Amino acid sequence: MKFNKLMKAGLVLLSTLSVAACGNNSGADTTDSANQNNADSSEINVQEELAKEPSGEKVVLISNNGSDVRTPFIESKLKEKGFNVEFVPLGGGDVTARVIAEVQNPTTNVVWGPTQFNFDDMIEADALYEWTPSWADKVSDYDRQNGKSYPYETQPKLWMANPDEFSEEELPNTVNDLFEEDKFKGKYTIPSDFGGTTNRAIVASILGQYLDENGEIGVSQEGWDAMQKFMDNGVEVPEGEDKYKNMMDGKSPITYDGASNIVTNTSEMDKKPTVIYFENGQPSNVNEIGVVKNDDPEVLAESLRLADYLGSAEFIGDFAAEFGNLVVNADAQDKLREESKEITENYKEQDLDWDTINAHLDEWVAKIELEMK
Repeated sequence: MKFNKLMKAGLVLLSTLSVAACGNNSGADTTDSANQNNADSSEINVQEELAKEPSGEKVVLISNNGSDVRTPFIESKLKEKGFNVEFVPLGGGDVTARVIAEVQNPTTNVVWGPTQFNFDDMIEADALYEWTPSWADKVSDYDRQNGKSYPYETQPKLWMANPDEFSEEELPNTVNDLFEEDKFKGKYTIPSDFGGTTNRAIVASILGQYLDENGEIGVSQEGWDAMQKFMDNGVEVPEGEDKYKNMMDGKSPITYDGASNIVTNTSEMDKKPTVIYFENGQPSNVNEIGVVKNDDPEVLAESLRLADYLGSAEFIGDFAAEFGNLVVNADAQDKLREESKEITENYKEQDLDWDTINAHLDEWVAKIELEMK
């Protein structure tokens, strides 16, 4: 993915000139700036601490990267490296809400996985510590240079279909085809909850096409009608059932997921689903890493080391090789799985006003849960 694609998602890459205009010397190092900005909360030298081995100080990692398979992998890798980590798995939206709610009395230390927009909310709440990871130059094409959160992967949300039910010629060309064409009625899955970023992105991909400042919560009536039809014509995955199994069994032959989940969940299938690349693109986001502010310098230092390790080529490369993530660290690209490379080469960003979308998304979700489920 190139950075100009991310610009379409509402990202703004700050130039060194604009940083200088905010009061820094034009030749100032971002590391020195970070140390200065954090001087009042904890007197530590970030780069000196990052150069040290893990201390074994207990830190709490909160992330939406947990699963029955991923969590043991993550915990094992971190323990092997010398970290003493309590891993707290939650959906991306729930991770964000907790960090913000606890800003005055944090119980977590490192945030790994939520979207750039989630991190914007955490930064606005003044929950995060300013720092510069050792690998910052390896993710520069995706780095928004806010000094507090750093990218490690892109995560497009893609639809896929059982090839026995729908040939390539019969696949939907856009997400709207799913609820506008009768042949897809009752054949595709819809979100059953909205705690995670993937389900919320699906909502955004529809309502974001109908932005209207004079409409209800910034959406035209046509948009709300489309959303209602999408929900009415789709089917939820029953509790305890697997949407991949239901897809391949023909129970709900079209479903969606994040790119990395698709890679890992389909890798061992004898017959693989067809990944759908919509003509008008897919919703996507950049997932990031950050460190929660903490008054204890030892906890903070170990939190910085943990966050630095999570984004390093050593860890994130192995993580991508195991789980199919589309990681952006330049030194880890050789570890990307072939399926991940194929998705990277074929999908495109859905061109929507993501700043406006994210300003309204919580209210959209609340309306859908109250009126459409």
